[in-house]
Amino acid sequence: MCRRTSGHFAAFTATLPENLILIESKGLRWYRSSETARRGFCETCGSNLFWEPASGERVSIAAGTLDLPTGLETVTDVFVEDAGDYYTISDDLPQRTDGNHGSVIPAD
Repeated sequence: MCRRTSGHFAAFTATLPENLILIESKGLRWYRSSETARRGFCETCGSNLFWEPASGERVSIAAGTLDLPTGLETVTDVFVEDAGDYYTISDDLPQRTDGNHGSVIPAD
């Protein structure tokens, strides 16, 4: 679903909801994209900003929306079974079948 809303794979980081502090939320809008999650987006430009599971256990933040330096590093590839047929995952990071606690696909 992230690939559908962004047009390609997406990079996210996550935090507990209580740790997310917004300086400005005037243009933030939420859309219930499925029974299991909602998405936060900018009402002005439509940019994807957040993804939050219905459980509310965390808020995923679109990494490309953060000001530099972020201090982030990529640690795993998720939803690899849903990858588009036009690219190959070529890093040596762990690969997961889902975004949370899914099975790690063994390396060849």
